[in-house]
Amino acid sequence: MKKNNKIDNKVIRRQYIKLLVSNMIAFVLVYVILGLSLVAIVNRFFYSDLENELFICKNENEHTISKIQGEYRVNVDNARIKVVLFDADGQRLAYSKDLLNYIIPDYGFNSNLAPEVILTYLDNSDLCKLLDLSNDVKHEKVKLENTVYNFVSLTFEISSKTAPDVKYCKLMIMNNGEISIQNNIIKIFLIISAALIVLGMIASIILSKRTIKPIAVNMEKQTQFVSDASHELRTPLSIVQSKLENILTKTDSTVFDVSEDIAISLKEVSRLNKLTNDLLALTRADNGASVVNFGNYNILETLNDTITIFKEMANIEGKKFEFQIEDFNFSFDKEKIIQLMIILLDNALKYTKEKDLISVLIIKEGIDCIIKVSDTGIGISSEAKKRIFERFYREDKARSRATGGNGLGLAIGKSIVHLHNGKIMVNDNKPKGTIFEIVIPIKNKIIKK
Repeated sequence: MKKNNKIDNKVIRRQYIKLLVSNMIAFVLVYVILGLSLVAIVNRFFYSDLENELFICKNENEHTISKIQGEYRVNVDNARIKVVLFDADGQRLAYSKDLLNYIIPDYGFNSNLAPEVILTYLDNSDLCKLLDLSNDVKHEKVKLENTVYNFVSLTFEISSKTAPDVKYCKLMIMNNGEISIQNNIIKIFLIISAALIVLGMIASIILSKRTIKPIAVNMEKQTQFVSDASHELRTPLSIVQSKLENILTKTDSTVFDVSEDIAISLKEVSRLNKLTNDLLALTRADNGASVVNFGNYNILETLNDTITIFKEMANIEGKKFEFQIEDFNFSFDKEKIIQLMIILLDNALKYTKEKDLISVLIIKEGIDCIIKVSDTGIGISSEAKKRIFERFYREDKARSRATGGNGLGLAIGKSIVHLHNGKIMVNDNKPKGTIFEIVIPIKNKIIKK
């Protein structure tokens, strides 16, 4: 039994780990996809306007740049756009003075620098060089002391009659502000993602445990069921084998001489047959294969013979028996309700003593049929009440075996009640004993599983 549990626990643990890992991977993939989508959207949002501004400026100046009194005129509506003009050889012709702020340290305080010094800084900076003629937007960086300036640039050819010496134009927008905002958004997203991933891992653990719990419970029940069934089958089989072997050793004995062994064997075979039928009934109920033949029957007429038989049995054993059954019709499976009452009354007889009272009450209450089977017998402990409907559960196994019980009766009874869309409860009967109460809807139909 313990060995089987170990195997089952390993299987469950392995399945739990697989489920946990797959859930975590799913959460992480979702966050990665969201993150990549966000970065793409942010990039597109922050750079699309800048790129549009550059292309608009390009379209307005491809043929309209002019040179008046030695000065070049460029049509620029956006103050952020900086311009550098080049001749056919790629030599600088003109540039926006504001660019000096990005390539000369403290230029604002040294605006009277000699022209040759300014030219040296311009020559050393790729920002003011003609490096690309692809007509695509480029991203450039300039480092000035401890500051890095980022630019979006666009270089294109010029064909203007009013400025024939200008062949190329480079437009630039410094976008440190956009990059800073973009980085802040990405940082915030990463922080939120980290928190969400942690929450996702916690959620994965919780979901995995919730998912695996019914599997673990079912596997545990299955293992317990197989173990209990094996135990229940082993005892009568061992008895039958022992008695048959005993008969075989008595070669000179007559049938009368071994009749006791034969009787015991037949009794155990009968017990095996009952146990097998009970197991089949529970298996059908589990698989939804139980056939329920609902019909509109009279409950008094249906149970009258069964109640009478048990009343006679109670009288023989010196027990009191009383019943009250209202005369009314409702929808139920006749054979299964009879089986249910046999289970409940059989239990009541087994666990009551001489002079104890067994009582049956069946009434119509609103839209329900109420069935109560009570006794003043030995009662059921609080712990046993929690497990009384489990298969093979018996509060006192030795006494149950002595009375012929196998711990399946109430499990079958509960399945019958569920097939009738009802519920069954067990309570204490004051001052002693037990009450089984069943509630079944008057109007019933088969529930397809």
